[in-house]
Amino acid sequence: MRAISAAVLILLTAAAAHAQQNGLFPVMPSPGSEYDKPYTGTLIEIRVGVDLMGRLCPKFHGYPVTFGCSHQSIVDDQCLIVIVEDKILNAAGWTYELIRQHEISHCNGWPADHPDARMMAPPLRPAIGCIAGIGCPR
Repeated sequence: MRAISAAVLILLTAAAAHAQQNGLFPVMPSPGSEYDKPYTGTLIEIRVGVDLMGRLCPKFHGYPVTFGCSHQSIVDDQCLIVIVEDKILNAAGWTYELIRQHEISHCNGWPADHPDARMMAPPLRPAIGCIAGIGCPR
């Protein structure tokens, strides 16, 4: 309960949210070394289904699936990362570890416009026609 309360506090005090989506994107920006490191503050991680993800994380460019987002607290050194469940990530070709790395980099200050990003392709084979759980393997 305490972790959920802290997560809600962070959501209410967030200065900005950074979200990573795939939808039809064949690549994802990966952070440069300046931001690709462990987060030194309090990191709160939650995994959610598509419905809750849609409420906690913004959607970009009209694509139906957001894979992850981060919310940085403006009052202390806390960051919340929200990542969609594995069946959605894996069906789209992504792994939890890569989405987590991306979102922690935002906790470390990586801007939403992804400067100095290395573009990477999904490491897994995406399921054809799988978006937001529709057509995904069960």
